[in-house]
Amino acid sequence: TGESQGIINGSSGLSQMQQLQLLRQMNKGNTDGVELEDEYGKRMYLSKDSTEQFQDFLNDKKLRIYGSGFFNNKKITFEPNLNLATPVNYVIGGSDQLLVDISGLYDASYKLNVSPDGKIRIPNAGPVKVGGLTIESAGRIIRSELSKYYSGISSGETKVTIGLGNIRSIKVTIVGEAKRPGTYTLPSLATVFNALYSCGGPSEIGSLRKINIFRNGGRVATLDFYEFLKNGKSENNIVLQDNDMIMIEANNNKVIVDGAINRRAIYEIVPGESLQDLLNYAGGFAEKANQSIVSVFRIDGNQRRVIDIPKEFLSSSLVKAGDSIYIAEVASKVANEVVLRGAVYRPGSYAADEELTVSKLIRKAGGVTDDAFINMANIKRQRKNQIPEVIG
Repeated sequence: TGESQGIINGSSGLSQMQQLQLLRQMNKGNTDGVELEDEYGKRMYLSKDSTEQFQDFLNDKKLRIYGSGFFNNKKITFEPNLNLATPVNYVIGGSDQLLVDISGLYDASYKLNVSPDGKIRIPNAGPVKVGGLTIESAGRIIRSELSKYYSGISSGETKVTIGLGNIRSIKVTIVGEAKRPGTYTLPSLATVFNALYSCGGPSEIGSLRKINIFRNGGRVATLDFYEFLKNGKSENNIVLQDNDMIMIEANNNKVIVDGAINRRAIYEIVPGESLQDLLNYAGGFAEKANQSIVSVFRIDGNQRRVIDIPKEFLSSSLVKAGDSIYIAEVASKVANEVVLRGAVYRPGSYAADEELTVSKLIRKAGGVTDDAFINMANIKRQRKNQIPEVIG
């Protein structure tokens, strides 16, 4: 694809064959990728130390499911705010109360209860059918009826304001992988979030990203709670109606993110999401992270395999259910460090550049102290084979 071609032409330190095989490995089995035999090998860059660190994390630390604690937080309440202005798309039903206020050439106020058959009775105007209408549509009908008996409404000299007084209760059924499935009685202004909070949210195996709302036998919305957690978006957090059903599907797309990451947790993915998307959910790399490579532990038949993904491939590498992502920390070893100890004024670590000599290093340290033995200095050097060497 064009996206893959742009990555292959980038600077990654890999040959074109290696880059192609890496993309095939990561996207193998995804609907957006091409399933090809991996000829490059079972394993690519991972060091033994990183593997052992990853296993230690899995064995010793219990990871939480991202977003699962949101509905258990006692400091957060998702009760509907009944003091807000009535939403224009609110659907009127039996047992609601409408407030009708007439001002201008006339002055009158009415509290009108909606009957079980959806009607209100306006003094001097008779019964008006409002059940099943939005508050906005009902307002137009009420103004039209009142204009027959109150002059000035059409010209604007008489104003008619319609609001909501007492509200009715509705029944909402929550099924699937909820902590406490069942039928709940909620205020008629309740949204999907209010219902989820009432039932404790999804269970440990419930999905936060596939929450379906059904009405009159058809699905009217699907809620992805990650959109709210990450971006504050809640477009599908719709106002519920009587006899709505909320179905929480099972989470069959878990992915572990661990290591040097800001939010270690178990995440849920949807098809088409990349490693970069997953790392964004996890809050990005921690300060000590080795950002050059991300290690992916993937189930392959009856065993796990490891794929190391260079940073420039994160956006094009698709994630699969069951993956475990590990980000190692940077090595503690300093690449260009020289340590100066002894009878100098400022002992410590200094940068070793190509032109650094012993005399320049001593000058950097402020020179030798008065009690220094200046006839000889010892240099301890670590060779590449880890055998120490002492130069007198």
